[in-house]
Amino acid sequence: MKARHQNGRIVDANEIADGDLLKPGPWFCHTPGCPVRYGHHRVASYAVDGSQRVLRSGTFAHGGDRSHLTSCSLNLRAQKQRLLAAHPGVFTSVGDKLLLRWGGPVRKERFSVDPPVRRAATTRETYAAVMEAAIDVTGVIDRSGGDEGVLNAYWVVHRGIRYTWADFCYGSAAASLARLAPSLAQAFNEAATGRPRFVRAQVADAAIETNSNRGRLKLRFRATDTLADGRYVRGWLFGNSVGPAADALRDLRNGDRFCVLGDNWFRFGDIPALNVDNLAQISPMPV
Repeated sequence: MKARHQNGRIVDANEIADGDLLKPGPWFCHTPGCPVRYGHHRVASYAVDGSQRVLRSGTFAHGGDRSHLTSCSLNLRAQKQRLLAAHPGVFTSVGDKLLLRWGGPVRKERFSVDPPVRRAATTRETYAAVMEAAIDVTGVIDRSGGDEGVLNAYWVVHRGIRYTWADFCYGSAAASLARLAPSLAQAFNEAATGRPRFVRAQVADAAIETNSNRGRLKLRFRATDTLADGRYVRGWLFGNSVGPAADALRDLRNGDRFCVLGDNWFRFGDIPALNVDNLAQISPMPV
């Protein structure tokens, strides 16, 4: 969570320690023009949860009865209403959560010993609608400074299974994109490989035909920064060399920032990868 100090500096709550001269504040919402003033700052600390030590992120406590601006990403009610209106049929409001829905549940017939019917392919229209909604929500979360309350307000329901936004969205920073490969560790587990994932990254090496299969394209992407030790976090996109999806891959140039959506991610060696078969799975990353 971020806040604006009286001196104008915007600071993440996790960057402030006990004894920091900035800690007493006063602190205000970091959104320009938003009048909310925070009561106090809590430093990041560890708490015991069963047998594990869990990091509690630093935060700023709401110090009064003034509401965030309607346009502020921290005004969850206003943002929920805006998203519902902007993306009809994509979101469902359940209590204080907003659920992004992608595809209906895959069901087995009662008493049947046969496996579920193969799931239908996602249409271009559905990809486009989910992509636009995901970009919109991610923008809200980014503008909030990654506020935990904002992050926890958004969920994804994919074919009847509910996922947190953190389980759905990765990148574009290296620390976030690095979570993608471990999420695919169970390579033969449908819960791992069939899970929806929305990834933001930039092109490291533009699309070329693979050496082993001249009918296939490969594109290498990476995070927009590096890990603390200087390493890049990378991944692969694959696709057929003809068709609209191939055009979308070829249109990406080195350094281009983009978003990609899919529910068939897999591990190519130790690197996350996705087969792109629909034009609407790729979109430019908003500036």
